Amino acid sequence: MISACEQIKISALKQNVPYPIERAERVQTKYGETVLATLRAESPQTFLKVFLPRRYGVLFSDEELQRINEKTLSLSLKYLGTNTTTNSYILELE
Repeated sequence: MISACEQIKISALKQNVPYPIERAERVQTKYGETVLATLRAESPQTFLKVFLPRRYGVLFSDEELQRINEKTLSLSLKYLGTNTTTNSYILELE
């Protein structure tokens, strides 16, 4: 049972906290194709949706997205901060 699901910016995630990826899908945005990831928040009934930057979205094959959604592949997303030179997000998949 989901009690809350909200779309947030990656920078709103807590730094160095792994968020399990519950679902991932390839979507078309006005900026191009990327991956929309649904993350489990600290509360088990709360989910967060984030658009991954395109440079991270291209790392996922269609097969990997399918395996994530079927729960045969378990990954977590960790926000490590922002690069001060380029203002780009630094993410880690584990």
